[in-house]
Amino acid sequence: MTAPNTFWKLLETYDVHIPMIQRDYAQGRNDDRTIEIRSSLLENIKGALVDNKNLDFDFIYGSIEKNVLSPLDGQQRLTVLFLLHWYFAVKEQKNISETLVKFSYSTRVSARDFCEQLTRQPISYTEFNGTTVASIIKNKKWFQFRWKMDPTVEGMLVVLDAIHDIYESIDQPVLDKLMSDDCPITFSFLELKRFGLGDELYIKMNSRGKPLSTFENFKAQFEQLLEKNGFVDESKHFSLKVETEWTDLLWAYRGKDYTIDDAFMKLFTFISSALYLKAHLSVRSSGILTKDFSKVSDLAAVYNNKENIEFLFAVLSLWKDQQEIHQEFETIFNELPLFNTDIQLFDKCINNTLQLDERILLYTIIVKKLAKQEGDLVDTLRVIRNLLNRIRQGNNGVFNSNLRVENIGPILNAIDEIVMLNKPIYEGLLEMDSLSGIAERSLLQEKEKAALIKKNPQLKTDLHKLEDIPRLKGAVHLWIDAFLNYPNQLPYTLMEIEKISPALLSRAMLSIGNYQVKIGSSNLGARYLFGGNSANLEFLWTYNKDSLKPFFTKFITAIMNSRGQSMEEKVSSLIETKKWTMFDWQYYFIKYDSMIKDYYQVFTFSDNDNAKLSGIERLSGINLQSVHINPIYEAIVMLVDDDSICRMEDCQKRLTERSEIKMANNIVFRLNGTQWTYAVDTQMKDDLDRYAQTISNYDIVEQGYALVMKAHELVSAAAVPVTTG
Repeated sequence: MTAPNTFWKLLETYDVHIPMIQRDYAQGRNDDRTIEIRSSLLENIKGALVDNKNLDFDFIYGSIEKNVLSPLDGQQRLTVLFLLHWYFAVKEQKNISETLVKFSYSTRVSARDFCEQLTRQPISYTEFNGTTVASIIKNKKWFQFRWKMDPTVEGMLVVLDAIHDIYESIDQPVLDKLMSDDCPITFSFLELKRFGLGDELYIKMNSRGKPLSTFENFKAQFEQLLEKNGFVDESKHFSLKVETEWTDLLWAYRGKDYTIDDAFMKLFTFISSALYLKAHLSVRSSGILTKDFSKVSDLAAVYNNKENIEFLFAVLSLWKDQQEIHQEFETIFNELPLFNTDIQLFDKCINNTLQLDERILLYTIIVKKLAKQEGDLVDTLRVIRNLLNRIRQGNNGVFNSNLRVENIGPILNAIDEIVMLNKPIYEGLLEMDSLSGIAERSLLQEKEKAALIKKNPQLKTDLHKLEDIPRLKGAVHLWIDAFLNYPNQLPYTLMEIEKISPALLSRAMLSIGNYQVKIGSSNLGARYLFGGNSANLEFLWTYNKDSLKPFFTKFITAIMNSRGQSMEEKVSSLIETKKWTMFDWQYYFIKYDSMIKDYYQVFTFSDNDNAKLSGIERLSGINLQSVHINPIYEAIVMLVDDDSICRMEDCQKRLTERSEIKMANNIVFRLNGTQWTYAVDTQMKDDLDRYAQTISNYDIVEQGYALVMKAHELVSAAAVPVTTG
């Protein structure tokens, strides 16, 4: 028997009962989106009926038991056709109730009873003049008040009003056309059991629509758009694939209510936003990344050409299920660290938690696989990862990502350029003079590594190990010379260096030479970073300028030639002050371990060269709003180690005031250049001056400590209050 392909043939063949598992009829909802979809659908139907244009309602799936058809997919479409037949039967004064009553709802008793009464009870079309269809029906004696509480009944009434608004003006017979073999509104009916499809597919088919999501309406509009633009085969392909192959792909991502609607729309949004951003490079709003692309205008902006449609279908067919996806992503990112713990980018796409860089990496995986270029997929991802990590800006000694939505489109186009070259990435890089969305300097750094690999392919593995160090994140430009000297040892050495005390590391580095980086200005002078936490270390190790490259090369050479077994022993062995004099601040930073802390290694230095040691302040944060103190003073207070003599908090300052050593007895010590000054009475000043001459061979910290203790001794001996000058 030929499967029925129109609503009337379906009713002539079977009783049609919408099963309990289905949702309520929802095309009658009054939210903006449903109104737009409903109007569009009814206008399309009107065009089919009046102008004899074919309108394909795609597939209708269902199970048949004892000649009762239970639709599993197509409930919304069948219901609007039921209402359409009823409306034109009333309008044209024809009785088709004995056939129309075969359509019913089993979702609720009220919906079932309403359908039966609607088809059996007589209504005159003239009653609709000047009022709504819904109000006429609700005022009938057979209409039960409790039916108003049924969303399916309410939905049908809303749609009947919409049908009347649009079709009232039609002045030609329509019902015969709907009931004829030449009905322009058709569908393809598929009985599941006939094709050997079991209960699990029953659930999968229904998973797209219970409860109603945007997908049912989106699907209809998308298929209509494809057909309107001449992509009829693609429309049918989409309709079939979404019910079978693509449902399998997303089945593991279904919701608790066994729907895959949300998962599909998240994936569709990812694909659509990528295509949209590639064509609209000026988009800055992040809203494009979560836009569901379910409106006709949004769909038309992307899927108006065959290339984009084919790309969509190809992506949706790229993997078969979650297990395959997980295995592939684990394989990729076991070889290529992303510097975070969540490597399942496809899952993050479905969960809508993709970061901007992850979106680009997922796109890279997709287009490389589609191009059958998996041979260098990981290498390509590595280069893209490195480039994305260098889209950043420095801020107070740390790098923050500067990747923005407006960068995505150009970078996706750049990835397309790479794929079109159809060459291994390290070969292709050497042919590129520029890459859209990528800074010239960043591209040059990747080309430098590509040239190195081409010349010395045996270095590739070790170079990748170096790139994968978390503090470098691929930015190895300052370490290339050191790498060439020690290719096997450098990656391990840097990972071991990361583990030691930041303060110890900074003192060892200063023993080799100056390396500090200016990170800003203040009213107390320029602010410099020496090291600190992991983010500060990353800032230094991947600094944008090449000025530190000779220093790091020298430092690594010193490490490699140093004494000791452990890395801490090797680094400690470098700490020495002989490179500096007692009038150099570096001497004190190296000698006194209290001056450089593990954290907050930010110091201000006075712009006055004569200030030297007196013009330094160690910040407890990143700016002058934090407390600060001259590290020389701090070292002395820590040597005193007695709050009854002087307390650290009395010596620290905030904002633009410079610190001092303020003793508990109110004596204040300050440095003027490299000389100690003290605010005391004349007699004590003479005593301290004479004492200072005896310790002139001491370093500045030793002198300060000795003078503070001497002042305390003199005050204690006098046992009288001190008058400050």
